[in-house]
Amino acid sequence: MSAADILHLDFGGDERERRYTLELSDSKFSVREVGLERDIRKAARVLADAPEQRIALSGLTLHFFFEGKEYSHRRLSRLLAPSLRGREMSDGSLVKRTLERYLVDEAVRQLAVNFREKRTLVLSAIPRYGAAEVLSSHTDRIVFGDLLYGFRLGVPLTSMSALRRAAPALLRTVVNTPVSWFDPGARMFARRMPRFRWYFYWAEVILGSMQHLRRYSPPKLSGKIVFANLADDDDLKFLRNRDVATAVGLLPRIGDRRVSTGLLELMLKQLLRENDAEQDWEAAFLNFFLRHRFTPEIESFHPEPDVEPALIDLAPASRMPGPKPAPVEDYKAAPAGEDEEGRFAFIVHPLVYEQFLQHPVLRALDRIMPSAWLEEMAHVVIRPPIVGTIKDIVSATGARASGYIYGVPFTPRTMLKYPPERTYSRILYITRHAERRGAGIVGLGAFTSVVGDAGVTVARRSRIGVTTGNSFTVAVTIRTLAQAADLMGIDLSRANACVIGATGSIGSIICHLLAREVRALTLVSPRPERLLALTDRLRERFPDAELAITRTVGEALRKADIVVTTTSAVGSVVKMDLLKPGAIVSDVARPPDISPAAAAERPDVLVIESGEVQLFPGARLTGDLGLPEGIIYACLAETILLALEKHYDHFTLGRDISEEKVRFINELADKHGMKLAAIRSFGKELSDEDILAVRQRADDAQKSASGGM
Repeated sequence: MSAADILHLDFGGDERERRYTLELSDSKFSVREVGLERDIRKAARVLADAPEQRIALSGLTLHFFFEGKEYSHRRLSRLLAPSLRGREMSDGSLVKRTLERYLVDEAVRQLAVNFREKRTLVLSAIPRYGAAEVLSSHTDRIVFGDLLYGFRLGVPLTSMSALRRAAPALLRTVVNTPVSWFDPGARMFARRMPRFRWYFYWAEVILGSMQHLRRYSPPKLSGKIVFANLADDDDLKFLRNRDVATAVGLLPRIGDRRVSTGLLELMLKQLLRENDAEQDWEAAFLNFFLRHRFTPEIESFHPEPDVEPALIDLAPASRMPGPKPAPVEDYKAAPAGEDEEGRFAFIVHPLVYEQFLQHPVLRALDRIMPSAWLEEMAHVVIRPPIVGTIKDIVSATGARASGYIYGVPFTPRTMLKYPPERTYSRILYITRHAERRGAGIVGLGAFTSVVGDAGVTVARRSRIGVTTGNSFTVAVTIRTLAQAADLMGIDLSRANACVIGATGSIGSIICHLLAREVRALTLVSPRPERLLALTDRLRERFPDAELAITRTVGEALRKADIVVTTTSAVGSVVKMDLLKPGAIVSDVARPPDISPAAAAERPDVLVIESGEVQLFPGARLTGDLGLPEGIIYACLAETILLALEKHYDHFTLGRDISEEKVRFINELADKHGMKLAAIRSFGKELSDEDILAVRQRADDAQKSASGGM
């Protein structure tokens, strides 16, 4: 018997043996596929006699991943280990947590359906946690059926937070019990056993394996959207006979053949293996998928609805109280008298607990209460107050504005701990308060601009305009970065840049602006499906751009000349020791992603803030923003510029920032004479001499590393 490149053990397949060849990236792979008829012990016998050195397993899960931790199925591993004899085996778990996430997300984008309103059933989230997490990001109406269909208990998990709490205990149980206890595909008898059918009837979207669907689904699934691992046309026929509306196949296709995730994983490892050293396979896979686009298989069994697809995803305007966003190109300033001021409000909050102590009541309570308790209770002690004002704003055109600064008594930690509605309610209280004082627009500062859906829900419920200020933050960041690069002797056209938090609202637009300026760009984000979707868009606009993607920062930092960090993390995400001498780090995040202590360890690296703006001469600011006198944040500056123009429509909202709005607000800044502040680092203004000193230390470090040559 001649050896193929890969032995594919199809656990759920009929007893058979067949051979075929697959071609991927100009390489050919011969595959011997053996059906095991759900017999685990037969797998061990086939392995014992097989000459192949790479084994792909489909129909069973050997490795589970949750929150960065791997759980291996001990009983299955012990059964197969003697027959493996050290050979490489893959169950496709790496492809599931990279490509499968993207296929689910891409299918959601392609289907003309508002998933936010869809009731969703995930039959088993434990084996495909990544896909379940992606679907949960598109809807809150979700049920996870691991306890229903895996453990056969009548206990649904009805939220992503419930799944996260239950997952560690569930995984420890799964990996220490017989495979058949949890996985229906491992039970010897394949008979149908409809179970907990009410959840199938309730759901409009279903995600699950074909083994689960064949065993537990009722006779009809009329009108539903089903995400499944469609292996062949029999699976499509099964779903069509149950009156499914749309089937989404999650197995990748190579040519005209659907291939298992385990098979694709082994092929990619053979293609991408560089040497015997340990590789970052996840990054290698993501960058392969960046170059070779896979798409979801979407089969619609029902005729398309007689409606414009673009209209399906839009909520009726009648449900959205308050002014509607106006397209930038149609913008016209509201008519006003010559002396009428533009009015605005801006929201700030403490970034760390210590800032609470500026309030006299909280400072007194801090002496008698634990800080953790007081941080939780601060919103009870004080209502959102006006903490400052900005008056006598006069621009170069003579336009005038004034505004109120409001405080929300939440730190980023407490905002993340509770549902977004808790923060929304406080922000909406402020919008109503500001409206009564004549404000036409409110700016969301710091973490209030990223919590939940980044201002969209607030805008729908507000009767005045809302902006996150992120468009001008992006414009100022790029201008400040270019100025710093010039002083550090970095030619942008030859530079390697890295954007951490690339798929966020600010990060994604910075990627678009940098892609045309730098030689190479690396995108970093924990969500692989969003990374792949973003790079698809960048490829369309900049086909010659040199792009790379990764979920971890290590290798990206080592190569970067310029780093922009835009995450919403609470804590440091940049490892300063990995940066090369002379690198520039622009910290756009609030709270900051880099601590002063960490930056002090690398005097040969320039760490700068995203860029602040000078307040107009003569303007009077009361209240402490944590900045020197006469300096304001770019997000506040955007709110002021819109007020000067009396542009009281919603402006920057959501996760996607348009280049048109960045250019528009930049033009407004030039029109009104708003100027950049000096480059700053951890609150300290940097002179040109300070930056040139960093450049000199970087040159010395590079000479020292090269032996003084």
